Amino acid sequence: MRVKEIRLVNFRNYVAAGLEAGPGRNIIYGDNGAGKTNLLEALYFCLSGSSCRTLREEEAIGPAGDRALLHAALTVRELDVETGVEITAAGKRLTLNGRETAREAFPGRGGIVLFTPEDLLVVTGSPAERRRFFNRLFSTLIPGYRGALRVYQQALEQRNTLLRTCRGAVEPPTDLAVWTESLAAAASSLYHLRLKGLALLAPGAAKVFRPLTGKRLAIRYASTVPLRESEAATKEQVLLTLAALRTDELRHGQTLVGPARDDFILLVEGKQLRSHGSRGEQRAAVLALKIAEAELLEKQRGEGVIYLLDDVFSELDGKRRLALLAATEGRQTFITTACKPALKEAAFFRVENGTITAEGDAGV
Repeated sequence: MRVKEIRLVNFRNYVAAGLEAGPGRNIIYGDNGAGKTNLLEALYFCLSGSSCRTLREEEAIGPAGDRALLHAALTVRELDVETGVEITAAGKRLTLNGRETAREAFPGRGGIVLFTPEDLLVVTGSPAERRRFFNRLFSTLIPGYRGALRVYQQALEQRNTLLRTCRGAVEPPTDLAVWTESLAAAASSLYHLRLKGLALLAPGAAKVFRPLTGKRLAIRYASTVPLRESEAATKEQVLLTLAALRTDELRHGQTLVGPARDDFILLVEGKQLRSHGSRGEQRAAVLALKIAEAELLEKQRGEGVIYLLDDVFSELDGKRRLALLAATEGRQTFITTACKPALKEAAFFRVENGTITAEGDAGV
């Protein structure tokens, strides 16, 4: 898959603009607030059919009218494809080759790797941020994960509802045993799918991280329940753990252990990256996870993915930047940055006050 061209009309700070993309690196540079991130959002919209920045997509409508229009020309499996997005206060209209379509039909869904500065919360944020990140990632990479997560969340919601209604009781309601059994089965399945996902992802992330920092990256799953080799044994362990916590759960009115309370610990040279790593190492770890995800997606799809990397060079020195570029070699990549880097074999676009100007190669 490749983006050939994108056009924007009244989108964010763009009245009318566009670019013809190169097949490899596309460097989008300009001052802060010029519209670089807005352009990446437009690309994401045209590939996936949705915004990567907001659930209130009407916020993307610019000041020059009551609607925003986007159009992209793509190549998908050697076929020419056109996507369109029309955003109004009433909603959005998506088209594929001129015909109205659903978001699920957009060709870029599952074929985009997006990095934004907010992704650093995977390292610096709460366990909930890491669970959210890995749930999204495994839902894309691991067959059956999305369904297993949904079943677990439903069982957890039902069980927590019961615990809240009988909060402070000495004995649990009879229905609690039924939902505890369902929760344990769903949790066991989700646990083993998470371990499968880490086994796939962690080696690739470590391989990318090493040239970016010169150090070793590892990911450890921190479970609130001791995990066993088989799903059946893990389910029994979940039931035992919940039974031991029954009094505490009735007092607190909620489930106290399980996948919804676990964490993914990122380690560099054996130390927690969150507390001991530099900002550059933290950024490199997230990038390594994203690139490892892309490589796995490419194997599954049999087609290259597109990288959208926002402010990716911050806190990376020249050597680390070259290592990052080497890791994305051979893929179409859109990179935003404040300053124009000295690179060969790249298309350059200067963004200034809602305008996009194509420039020549850096020539170094």
